Amino acid sequence: MTTRNRALRRCGAGGVVALLIWCIWSAIPAGQPAYRPVSKAECGPGSRPESGLQGHKTAAERFSAGEQTSYNCNLELVGRYQGEGAAWDMGILDACAYIGTTDGPGRRNRGTLVLDVADSTMPTPVAYLDSPSFIEPNESLAVHAGRKLLAATKFHQGNFDVYDISECRRPTLKSSIKLSGIEGHAGNFAPDGRNYYGTSWRYEDRPLSPLNSVFAIDVSEPSTPREIARWTPEQYTVGEIHHVFINADGTRAYVSLMGPTANGFLVIDLSEIQTRQADPQFRLISRVVWKDGGNAQSAMPVTIGGQPYVISTDGAGASASLEAACGQGLPLYGFARFHDMRDERNPKLVGMAMLEAQDPAHCERILNGPPMKLSGMFCAVEDPSDVKLMACGYYDAGLRVFDVRDPVRPREIAYFKPPARGKEPIRPGSWYSYRPPGSERMADPIPFVGGFRPGGELWFMSHDGGFHVVRFTDWIKSAERALF
Repeated sequence: MTTRNRALRRCGAGGVVALLIWCIWSAIPAGQPAYRPVSKAECGPGSRPESGLQGHKTAAERFSAGEQTSYNCNLELVGRYQGEGAAWDMGILDACAYIGTTDGPGRRNRGTLVLDVADSTMPTPVAYLDSPSFIEPNESLAVHAGRKLLAATKFHQGNFDVYDISECRRPTLKSSIKLSGIEGHAGNFAPDGRNYYGTSWRYEDRPLSPLNSVFAIDVSEPSTPREIARWTPEQYTVGEIHHVFINADGTRAYVSLMGPTANGFLVIDLSEIQTRQADPQFRLISRVVWKDGGNAQSAMPVTIGGQPYVISTDGAGASASLEAACGQGLPLYGFARFHDMRDERNPKLVGMAMLEAQDPAHCERILNGPPMKLSGMFCAVEDPSDVKLMACGYYDAGLRVFDVRDPVRPREIAYFKPPARGKEPIRPGSWYSYRPPGSERMADPIPFVGGFRPGGELWFMSHDGGFHVVRFTDWIKSAERALF
């Protein structure tokens, strides 16, 4: 049943024409594009395409004899290191990958995993970073390639640590400090590497407490970092702060919002902090929210075709249940969105990277299928200053790659879905370590994409499978010459 038909059914046959027209279109928030899944990728030789809706996993796929084989389209597996699983974040420098893990019971090697990926067919563990923040960095792990720095805050604590990664395989701890009144959650470096911006957030806080904040740490001297600014909005004036992303000149922060009070992102002026003014302040420019998504994860500033955009992702649909979303004609899961930022006080939503399985038009098929989480988490682009390709971790829907040269009509070109682990023992470094032993996993969720790498490789992480290297096939590179 289409979104329009469901709206008609909710409104009924009676009523005046004006009411009927309002009812027909009430499912889609005013001023945004209609829901439309991206075109399916055309899969070349060597692919094992998914058999159902784009992004979904059918019962036949889940229980087929080939379950231990990945479902892939125009991407081939090069190498993998499963280790003890992975959590939510990773960083890359040169031939090294830094994989955040969960501090679950039974860990043999606590902390952030350092992998040598010089041979991408055989990623090799070389170290574990077990300073306080790197025991469980959640979404705060950040690399600055120019200054060769690696930093993080500890999940739900106030620790902040900085490593020198000039020799990427042998990180050297430069400092470890404690921040007062901070519950570490997420963070990123400013592009010049002089500041680290983090968010403090605890989901259990109701109402919001002073822990709901954005802070700036001066890391000009990595051995002596110091907090130089903090912004704590009054309760419920903007929503629950989640993640923070910084623009190319370091003068703007894009802060994602999640939770029951607001879903979207903030645009914040950082000029006073970037220019090192006395008593620098965060200054709110605008607030962008939408009601047809939930748990906003990212708000990444990029340039596409010479124009500024923010790419946001939602980690959930708008409703607490699929049934409720279907009843309202809303997306079942979250996905990437493209916001035109030429007027930063009035950003405009212009496009969506929606999959078929996220489209309200397919409610009945999704409700009758196996329960899954098919939402967008975090994305990576090959060049933020001139974006052509975007790769996103769509959680249970796998790694999805899009041609985004036209952000109004992005199109899918490739995907990779690692095999589910079923009832295998849960790895203690995985986010799944919080689940009861013996829990069945119907997919291996991909929360984070580390980035595009030379030779057409993509590096990413999954909860059960750990670290992965995949590569675009020669067929897709030949067919899409303008993109590679």
